[in-house]
Amino acid sequence: MLTAAHVVFDDYGRKLPVVEVRGIVAGGWRKANVVWPSAYCRSKDGGDVADVALVRLEQDAGPAGEVTPVGWGRLTGQQSVKDCLLVGFPRLGRDEETLLRQPEQAEGTISPVGGSRGDQLYFQIDGPIPAWWPKPGSPWAGVSGAAVFAGGLLVGVVAKDHQEFGGGRLSATRISAIAGAGEFASLVSGTDRLELESVELAGLFDDPGQVRDRRSPTSLLRPGRTAVDFYGRDSWIVDLTGWCVKKSAPWAVRLITGPGGQGKTRLALKLCDDLSATEWVSGFLARSIVGGLLEKIADTDTSVLLVVDYAEARARHLSALFRVLHQRTPAKRVRILLLARSAHDEAEWWQWIRDELRDKLEGPLLPEPLSDLEPREHDRGSSYQRILTDLARAWSQVDTDADWTNLAASIATPAGLDDPRYTLALALHERAFTDLLQAGPNPITALPSTSENTDILLAHEGRYWAETSDVPPHHLSQKYTWKVRHQAVIAAALCGATSEDEAIATLGRLPLLKGQTPADLEMLAAWLRDLYPAPPDAYWGSLVPDRIAEHLIGQALRTRSDGGDPDLARALLGDATPRQLRDGLMILARASAHQPHLPALIANLIIVDEQVAPAVAQLHFTALATVLDAFPERLIALADAADTLITLAEIQAREAVKIRGDRATLEALARLLTSLSTRRSSLVQRQGPIAVDAAALHRELAAYQLTAGRETSWR
Repeated sequence: MLTAAHVVFDDYGRKLPVVEVRGIVAGGWRKANVVWPSAYCRSKDGGDVADVALVRLEQDAGPAGEVTPVGWGRLTGQQSVKDCLLVGFPRLGRDEETLLRQPEQAEGTISPVGGSRGDQLYFQIDGPIPAWWPKPGSPWAGVSGAAVFAGGLLVGVVAKDHQEFGGGRLSATRISAIAGAGEFASLVSGTDRLELESVELAGLFDDPGQVRDRRSPTSLLRPGRTAVDFYGRDSWIVDLTGWCVKKSAPWAVRLITGPGGQGKTRLALKLCDDLSATEWVSGFLARSIVGGLLEKIADTDTSVLLVVDYAEARARHLSALFRVLHQRTPAKRVRILLLARSAHDEAEWWQWIRDELRDKLEGPLLPEPLSDLEPREHDRGSSYQRILTDLARAWSQVDTDADWTNLAASIATPAGLDDPRYTLALALHERAFTDLLQAGPNPITALPSTSENTDILLAHEGRYWAETSDVPPHHLSQKYTWKVRHQAVIAAALCGATSEDEAIATLGRLPLLKGQTPADLEMLAAWLRDLYPAPPDAYWGSLVPDRIAEHLIGQALRTRSDGGDPDLARALLGDATPRQLRDGLMILARASAHQPHLPALIANLIIVDEQVAPAVAQLHFTALATVLDAFPERLIALADAADTLITLAEIQAREAVKIRGDRATLEALARLLTSLSTRRSSLVQRQGPIAVDAAALHRELAAYQLTAGRETSWR
């Protein structure tokens, strides 16, 4: 429990021999010990020592009541923050009969700037002193040690009541002042530094590392889990860090490209961690953003690194972000790191990015392909052993059925690591982890001779599905076969769901679940939701890393002679929502880069299928362009599908210009049609003239009366 240090230390800096704690919810006094700091030196102005202490309840102190996890935060903006609160035991709450102070909640405004000490913030309580208060002095005296919250995050601990202001103004020690204290951070979070969220920018960032303790093998390979220590790309970190801290332009953009599993996300996470330790605000842009958040970036009084994963699908957010930064010069440095699988000239999103940023950056924005983690074959053996050791250590915290560390030490470096597939970082990690799991007490024995490492890993993941299916309240094994649960996981990975109703409808499209009651489908949906963490705007999450999920989907959609069921894609996407259809086609397109049988399936869905093709034709032309951008560059097998999407997008776009004729729409439309034209001309086996006359639209645009300040509403 946190409190003010001056409450539990005497005037000589010694811990009080007796400390008792009274909970806000659970009544009664409980004995406690001060565990941090070891000493506290008082002075008139507080000196340089933060007025914060950590106490621990003694084991026999009795129940402490329900304890909820706390989020740690800091103020990073220049403006005062309203709707903050604290709960403490001030004089105001004193019971005259028992002489005990009752808990009081105060709401107020925090001023991030004020006073003479940088480790303090100032809390102004809303409203005047109660008229019935008869005593001299402030009614808030004695509230020292109360936790101060802003935006639901713990940002400070009350240290002083400034009675000279007539009551109602309190100073609090910022949590950021002690976040770097290793002993404190270790006690409250098990790390050497406390990670603090920005109050003002809360909701702007995703948490790629969010994952609960679970026996999911694939989750151990999630980039945010950081089960394997960062290695092999120190030069990239040095270069990117230098770019971030360089005192040049107020804001700057870089783009790193590479196939799924190359290590883009892990590299960006390392950069975020390093910069966060130097007081930067850093993180991954959330999938869904509340209005007004992007504007706050320009007002942030702390440097910001914003990573945008799958940048090829984030055009709308990037457009708004670039517009804000161009119109309002940021107070501090803002760096935007884009991650994408590719950025080729035919991609509409890439053409748009270059047009949007032209003359706004110091130099041209060029794709930077992420180099292979282990390009040299003779280095992979040592990397394999490093990965094996780290994964064994991490897996030991989840699965205690074996001594995984000793098992890892007994595994020799296998032959065949010179195979080109092991230049991909994820492939080497998969090989090490599958070797470890297969050396354990429960190896997968019934494996086809053609099984890849990913297949073996997914077989172990299937055991995790089986274990959780019978954990209360699910009890699924008696009602649903393994095949049904397997297809349900595929449905979640391919379609996603934003609500329980959408999840139930998605599962109801599976052929094996036809005729199931909504209550039964709800039970299955709840199990899927518990399997993997869901993003804030989704009902359920998905198997990760993404490339493994793509492999699972691809293998399930093989021909029946190969043990798959290609009709599963038709069933799931035929009556899907427009968002699910767009996202599902994008996932299939990305998977086609490493699943060679998928292009034919994708083409059939888009061009021929009686259920899916009409739904594709109804997608908005921006959604069609987004699907096109997910297609691997110049893949011959997808030429017909690409041509169909181009035609559909062209028809819809030309209809749109008849409805909206402002200059901004014409500019975006011209850019889109130019991209479609470029794409069509690059398609192999295409004959005849290019149907898209983007040049005519450019001529129309040139003759258009310029209208300043008009924006593209449909982008």
